[in-house]
Amino acid sequence: MQRIMIVDDDKDIVNLIDEALSAMGYQTEKTYSGKECLEKVEKFQPDMILLDIMMPGMDGWKVLEELEKKGITEKTKVVMLTAKTLTPDDTKRKYFGQLVHYLQKPISIDELTEEIANIFQEEKNIQKESKKVSQILGKEFGGSYQELLDNAARRRRIFSTLLSNPIPIEIIENPEGATSLIQSIEKIEKELHRLKGYFNPMVHFFCFGIEKELERMKTFLNYILKEE
Repeated sequence: MQRIMIVDDDKDIVNLIDEALSAMGYQTEKTYSGKECLEKVEKFQPDMILLDIMMPGMDGWKVLEELEKKGITEKTKVVMLTAKTLTPDDTKRKYFGQLVHYLQKPISIDELTEEIANIFQEEKNIQKESKKVSQILGKEFGGSYQELLDNAARRRRIFSTLLSNPIPIEIIENPEGATSLIQSIEKIEKELHRLKGYFNPMVHFFCFGIEKELERMKTFLNYILKEE
C-alpha cells in the first residue's frame, strides 16, 4: 500500500483529498503545516508528499529544503500542489529539481488522483525497463538509464502543467531565456534519439510521449521569440 502525506493549511482541502485517496486504497497522513510535516515525515515514511506552498510559518519551498537536508527526497516523491503560478524564479530555486510534479489549484479530485496514479505507474514502468537494461548492459548503465528517464519524465510533467494553462508571455523574461530553453530541449531530444538506437520498442513508445511534449514546448518558445 502506497503512503501519501498531504500538507496544506486549509483543512477542508486536506480532508477532501484524504477522503479521495483513502477510497482508492492509499494510506494517508494529514498535516496542516510545514512544521507538522517535518515532525511526522520520518515516522510515516511516505512514498509521496503533496505539498502546498503558501502556508503560514514555513512555506512549501522551505519545507522542501528541509526535506532535502533530511534525505527524504531520495526515496519520496514530492509534488507541489498550490494555487501559486510557477515562475522563472521558482525554477531557479536550489531544490526545484527534487520535485516530480507541479500541480496548480484549482484542480478536480479526479484530475489529481489521475496524476498521482500516473506518477506511480510511470515509476513502475521505468524501474521495470531499467531492470531489463541492467540485465543486458550492467547495473551501472541501467542506473544511469533510469536516472535519465526519471529526469525526463519529471520535466515532461512540469512542461505539461505550463502548457495546459494560458501562459503569459512574461513567463519568459527575455529572448535569451527562450533561446536557452530551446537549446536545453534540443539536448534532451538528441539524448533520446541516441537511446532509441540501443533499446527495445518499449523505449521508443516512452520516448514518443516525451518527444511530443518537448516539441510542443519548442513551438511555444519559438512563438515567443517571433513575438519579441
